[in-house]
Amino acid sequence: MFYKDERLAVLIDGPHLMSAAGSLGMHIDYKLLRDEFAKRGRLQRISLYHPVRENNELIPIRPLLDWLQYNGFDVVTKPIREFTEENGVTRKKGNLDVEMAVDALMLSQKVDHIVLFSGSGDLCHLVQNLRMQVSAYLLFRRYVGHPQWCLIISGDWQTTLSNSQASRRGSANLTL
Repeated sequence: MFYKDERLAVLIDGPHLMSAAGSLGMHIDYKLLRDEFAKRGRLQRISLYHPVRENNELIPIRPLLDWLQYNGFDVVTKPIREFTEENGVTRKKGNLDVEMAVDALMLSQKVDHIVLFSGSGDLCHLVQNLRMQVSAYLLFRRYVGHPQWCLIISGDWQTTLSNSQASRRGSANLTL
């Protein structure tokens, strides 16, 4: 899949990956994840994107984010915004798709492969453009049928968390 001298960037949509892993009863070993990609190529950047509460009060995810940052991950956070609609319903918003897309496009000039851990349909246009700039675009998803169809047809390579068996237009295999 990768040659050892190729430059890699890994961008992780934290909430999507954690939700997918949790729904499957899996635990993500982030150190192993980082080490696996570092063994497979020249890891230029590994980033995790995750929303946080504005007041930065003690939240369950904070120790993980601190550990990731201490251990070489670029942790990108954004405050969760709360707003009340006219009907009185309070909603929360903390999407980091724009930050992930901007970073991916900037990195595409500096790396050979971008590995994207997400199933967000908001990234379809990004995926289509990345394929014109990097030699391989990788998509990880929760299970067959979960992500938006446009991500499945846009990505060069995808795998599911449920079976870790890769499917590619061509051939590839990744077991983490």
